[in-house]
Amino acid sequence: MQRALTLDPHNVNAHLTYAYLLMALGRFNEALTHQQSAAQLDPTSSQIRADIGRILYFAGKYDEAIEHLNRALEMDSRNDLAYSVLADIYDQMGRYERALAALAKAQALRPNYWYYQAQLARVYARTGRQREALRMFEEFKATTGPGRFPEIGLAKVYSALGEKDEAFKLLMKAVEERDQFSSFIKIDHSFDGLRSNPRFQDILRRMNLQ
Repeated sequence: MQRALTLDPHNVNAHLTYAYLLMALGRFNEALTHQQSAAQLDPTSSQIRADIGRILYFAGKYDEAIEHLNRALEMDSRNDLAYSVLADIYDQMGRYERALAALAKAQALRPNYWYYQAQLARVYARTGRQREALRMFEEFKATTGPGRFPEIGLAKVYSALGEKDEAFKLLMKAVEERDQFSSFIKIDHSFDGLRSNPRFQDILRRMNLQ
């Protein structure tokens, strides 16, 4: 990516891809630099603006993230990613009704997407609706075809439920199968409750994320 940017500093895709890599590594300031460069090169992109919000969310800068996500939605009210990240932020802030409202909008724009279903189940689990969360999640999983429901999604729900052994089993399977969504394990707040466990550190070592 550095070579690509040396050859063409105005390559938007190079800035975006490099920002994703830096974000996955937890190098948020550098990720923001490249994401903001992409935004300067393509100022009308709602998606790029939403990704700035996502980096800020992972960096724990919730208020700043909300500002960029709302700006993304002003640019394009059909940006389901922006609603999804807003839901994650409100979930982390304990503002569950707002999280559910944002998720409802994301799901309306992209029905039956596993990630949004996992988010919804997590919010249910975190508000004490554990049985409802698992039942809804398992029903959705059963209606999808083989390989269409990544283990990482179910791991998020089990983590919220406090079922650590099951969450770690699914995380390890996702890593062994090189699931693309496992790339963000290091920074994903869904797994904050697992970070102090030696098994989580072992997973990061296996992925060369330490």
